[in-house]
Amino acid sequence: YYRTSDERGVVLGFKAVYSTLAEMGSNIVFISPHIENIPLELNEYVDITDFPLPDKEDIGRIVDQLESDISDGGRGMGSSGKMNPTLKDSLTDASIGLTERNVVKALRKGILHNKGAINHNIIPFIKSEKKQIIRKSQILELISTGENLEHIGGLNNLKNWIRERKICFSREAGEYGIPQPKGVALVGIPGSGKSLSCKAIANMMEFPLLRLDFGRIYGRYVGESESNLRQAIKITEAMSPCVLWIDELEKGLAGGHTGDGGVSMSEISQRIFGSFITWMQERVKPVFIVATANKPWLLPPELLRKGRFDELFFVGFPTDSERDEIFQVHFKAFRTDKNNIRYTAIPEPIKQDMIQRTKGYTGAEIENILGESLIEKFARHKKGRTDGKSGFGRLFIRKNGEADDKAEFGEIVLRNIAKVVPLIKTAREDLEHLFRWSEGRVKYANDYGIDPSFQYDEYHQYKNEHLVTGH
Repeated sequence: YYRTSDERGVVLGFKAVYSTLAEMGSNIVFISPHIENIPLELNEYVDITDFPLPDKEDIGRIVDQLESDISDGGRGMGSSGKMNPTLKDSLTDASIGLTERNVVKALRKGILHNKGAINHNIIPFIKSEKKQIIRKSQILELISTGENLEHIGGLNNLKNWIRERKICFSREAGEYGIPQPKGVALVGIPGSGKSLSCKAIANMMEFPLLRLDFGRIYGRYVGESESNLRQAIKITEAMSPCVLWIDELEKGLAGGHTGDGGVSMSEISQRIFGSFITWMQERVKPVFIVATANKPWLLPPELLRKGRFDELFFVGFPTDSERDEIFQVHFKAFRTDKNNIRYTAIPEPIKQDMIQRTKGYTGAEIENILGESLIEKFARHKKGRTDGKSGFGRLFIRKNGEADDKAEFGEIVLRNIAKVVPLIKTAREDLEHLFRWSEGRVKYANDYGIDPSFQYDEYHQYKNEHLVTGH
């Protein structure tokens, strides 16, 4: 059922036949994708039945039916002709979060793609199909996670906290009476590793990662926004245990939108906010929420209190030792070891100079600096060749010795550091506001030692040395 221009006529017609149908023991069944489509005048006459997405048992029956429809001989079959339990569990887990129709569609396409055989080879195909199907909702996205905590330089306090929470999802923890963790909010400086941490958390917990785009929750029509939120929650809970990543939360819940339909988006935001924090508080499914925010002062205070999130972490500028780790991580990520240059091989004085000159730089800025330096080095190499070959594998080998080449690359990095205008200069007003807001409200993800005021003092020290003096 969808709204029509003659909604009043529908209401009058229903009421006119209601008594007659009741006497006959008959019913009218409304089928609608949105509860809000049902006219308000009919609420007292209508009982609402919500159909959940298929659970593991439902999907298991679908798999059994497909198995019976396909001739024996698939490599997933045992000697008795039955699918082995491990394969069945894998197929079921891969299909969680889809409607019954999409489960059948994904399984059949996977089997066809695998030349009619039912075995583990179809599981990656099913996961790929599920990723596309969920993405079509335009609200949720299933994110592939290859990152782990070792890909993050620093943030040891956050890493240790996450490792402790992982074991709380085990059956043994439940039997011990430990409540399931609800989630964590990461606030702080843009480019400091908040989004990367979300991916690493999901990978470490071995949970699927769903990203919720709160901006797309809001629809043009009355009731559409609430329906979108319910659908997102339904898919998320069906895929549990999982990690739900909400990036830049303040953009979805801080208001300031404009909408159509005669209802201001500020009012819609309040309804969405109320429904969302109620779900956050009362959910029983194992959904671990990781939310990020760059401007947390825009968020309603009740969102960040205990009970919604287990902890609120501030991700700030990396310390000297953390920048050392960040350089190591990005040298490895850029595969510089394949080109005969390693971070550990750069002369120690130059390395220490790199660390000190990036004081007040974010991890993203350090990554960009290293990438620009590699491009510059590669361009020099190409310019110097005359044989037309790229020779990238020998990029960092020079006739005057390997050690000199390491020093030269380090000097290129230092020059590129000087060229960058860091965020600490371009957004210093927002950063001052952020640091003032964070005092006394947060735990620090970075290992700043026992003095929680270190981060704020560090910022002012940098500002006095570089922004005021102009150096």
